[in-house]
Amino acid sequence: MRKERYCLNKLQVGQLAVSTQGRDLGRYYLVIEILDEDFVRVSDGKKRPLSKPKKKNISHLQKINQQATEDLIHKLNVKRASDREVKEELNHLKEKINSDKLD
Repeated sequence: MRKERYCLNKLQVGQLAVSTQGRDLGRYYLVIEILDEDFVRVSDGKKRPLSKPKKKNISHLQKINQQATEDLIHKLNVKRASDREVKEELNHLKEKINSDKLD
């Protein structure tokens, strides 16, 4: 029980995050699965498709206060999301961040 609460406070399925370490430094991802209190699986729908997500240490990710739509989160939880949906949502969330920075 404690593990789940810890993970959910850090990152959630559908959460936007940016890599802070590794070869993928600066790349934006959506969290698609929480493995344990230290690791998650992330995807960008392009270089890291849902069929081959990246296992990432949560200490190497920076949480962004943006989340995917409820519909996409549900699809991610039941493994019914497509790479196209992830790519489109990721682009939409990144545009939202950029427009917020301009304001």
